[in-house]
Formats: sequence, C-alpha cells, structure tokens
Amino acid sequence: ERADRGRPAPSEAYGPDDLARMNQIADVEFAELQRRGVTGHPLVWENSRDSIRADLRSFLVVDTSWRLKEQVRPRRFEQAFGRSAHGTSPWPALTVDVEGARLRFSGVIDRIDLDANGTRAFVFDYKTGSSFSYAALGDDPVAAGQHIQLALYSQAVRANLPGVVAVGSAFWFISSKGEFEKIELNASPEAVDRRLSAVLGTITRGIRAGAFPRVPGAFDRGTFTNCAFCDFDRICPARRDQFARDTVDDPMVLLHASLGGATEGGGEE
Repeated sequence: ERADRGRPAPSEAYGPDDLARMNQIADVEFAELQRRGVTGHPLVWENSRDSIRADLRSFLVVDTSWRLKEQVRPRRFEQAFGRSAHGTSPWPALTVDVEGARLRFSGVIDRIDLDANGTRAFVFDYKTGSSFSYAALGDDPVAAGQHIQLALYSQAVRANLPGVVAVGSAFWFISSKGEFEKIELNASPEAVDRRLSAVLGTITRGIRAGAFPRVPGAFDRGTFTNCAFCDFDRICPARRDQFARDTVDDPMVLLHASLGGATEGGGEE
C-alpha cells in the first residue's frame, strides 16, 4: 500500500499512521485465526498477540534504520519468477546451465529494495525463527546447498532488472526470537555464482547417479538434527547414524560429502 503511493522515501521514517495500519492488518489476521479455532488457550493466545504486536513495532524501527542508512526504498514485494503470483507480474523462470543440463528454478522473492537511481538493489528473504542453522553462510554462500535462495534470487534480479549493477542480499530474521538479525552474503557476485554452479553440478550428478545417502546429522533432543522435521523419522532405524558411518567410503556417500557440511551421523566436517 505504501509503495503504491511512493512511500516510504529513502530518507523517510515510518510514522504513527504506518504503525496504526500495520495493527489493523494484524487485527484482521488475528480475527481469522480465532474464527478458525487454531489459537489455543486464551491466556497463551493473548501473550502471543502481544509478542507479535511488539515484533511489528520493533520491525518498523529496525527497517527505518536500515533504509536511512542505505538510502533505499522497498519497491517489489513477493516478486515471483517462473510461477504466477497474486498481485505481481511474474518474471520468467531462472535458468542455470550445469553438467550439460538446463535447470529451471521458480520462486517468490519476499522483498527487493532499490536506490533512487534504480542501479543498486537489495534482496530480502524474511525468516521468523532462529538464525542458528544459517551460520554456515559466513563461510559458504550456499551452505553446502542447504540455503541457495539468496544466490538464486540475486541472479533473478540481475536477469530481470537490467539497470541494476549491484545486488546485495540477506536473510532477515524479523522477530525478537531471531533478534532482527540480518545474515548477508558477503562474497562477490562472481564468487557466489561460481559456488552455486559447483554445488548444483554436484547435486545434478548425484541425482543422475541415484546418490541419496543417509545423512542424519548429530543426535540432539531425542532425534537426529536432519531428521527432526521428516515425516518418516519414527519409522527409520534407530541406529541410522551407525549405518551412515558404515557406508562412509561408498562412492555415492563421497559424492554427497563433496558438497561440504554435514556428512556423517555423528557430526560435521
């Protein structure tokens, strides 16, 4: 709504009317959750609503600080590529050529900020949880293939906004749980593209070869870190970490291990 009216300007802070409008939107969403009966115990729900409102207030402050520092303005929201999306004109699918194959990617970019000249862009992927699992991005811009969104989004922006000569990107943890932290890709675009291409090449070779080894990760809080959200966790072998160690020299496992990151049942390289 604000972007459609040319707001906020790069040097403009959010004001009371912005907070009021955000609260109105939150009220609508809260009412819908209550209507669906998914809010749980009333006391817990009341605390959750208060926490969300506090996060919304804090986000406007943090966002203002970011924009004033960088002199940019949010211009595109939920920008789709390779798929249709409500309210936006989608871009074509992003194509990446690796290992003799043309890979086609689709996605939705949460937010793209541009400077006044439209030559400098910054891409955000919003997250609402903890930043713990994204720490590897400091050493590897695609985290061994686990977090390739920003690398792909940056390529999509460069391909579809020809006036842009510089693209920055970050995962933005937009809640108090994530401490409003930004994890940026600090490597050069050339280095990010090379690493993305190398990882996609390895993944492509693995798919063609049928390389899908067990990589359960470390045991933590009753399960393995890479299995915690898998639907099949309860029916997989309890000693899957031992099976992983027993096959560590298998060529298929070695292919997967060449990605870097978690490779064995008991830890990481």
